[in-house]
Amino acid sequence: MEPRETAAQAEVGACLGFTNHKLKARSWDIVQTVRLMKEATGPEYTVGVDPNTEFRLPPIAARLAAQLEPFGTVANFEDPVLKDNLDWYRLLREGRWAGGERGGVFPPPPEIPESVTP
Repeated sequence: MEPRETAAQAEVGACLGFTNHKLKARSWDIVQTVRLMKEATGPEYTVGVDPNTEFRLPPIAARLAAQLEPFGTVANFEDPVLKDNLDWYRLLREGRWAGGERGGVFPPPPEIPESVTP
């Protein structure tokens, strides 16, 4: 579903009394989707972001989390990265990631073919 369609659905949900919307997030449009949803529903409506590991690597998940944070509507960030390394989840939760403002804890990510890079 496109971001505007998702925002329209969220608006209907908010009018019906719902306060949260869980998204199967995609890295290429999650920021736009959440922005449009907030505009359509207001600040009290929250969003659960579940990319089913589509963000793949911590630096991508951390960048998107930082872009989403100013909206103040993301209630949870479920399974953002691959599950091969559970330390990635701990480090993301702690706010530590490679090249991030809070330190460079992650080792450099493996080379990823262009065909799978978002």
